Amino acid sequence: MPQSSRAALALAISFVVLLAAACSSTAVDPRDASGEVCASMVVPPAPAADSNPDIQAPVVVRKVEPVVARSLRGRTAEATVEAIIGEDGKVRNVCVVSGDPEWGRTVARAVRKWEFKPGTLDGKPVAVTFTLTSKWSS
Repeated sequence: MPQSSRAALALAISFVVLLAAACSSTAVDPRDASGEVCASMVVPPAPAADSNPDIQAPVVVRKVEPVVARSLRGRTAEATVEAIIGEDGKVRNVCVVSGDPEWGRTVARAVRKWEFKPGTLDGKPVAVTFTLTSKWSS
């Protein structure tokens, strides 16, 4: 195929992809309020330890508890956050994926400060998707 035809085909495919995204009934913003790209949007995706029995899950070395805002006191909240624990054990791509948005942001801020011993596959460190559901009750 001539170079000009390949370029035209690539442009046409790009246009179709953009058009399909624009016509989607739900807008997807892969970034959370912190500006990070959510773990579920990272390509290629990091596997979850529970989805592969050969992966040893990351281990929490240091946990930071959420600092509860006054607005959360006197009520109950639940949220799920998702992150990637890198090969170096550092937390990346933290996003609230469901639940109470305020509690989710609070939990996400705390999880960003956690430290892990990385997950491993065949004895080698690997990036792993980490999901945490947290409940608050006062």
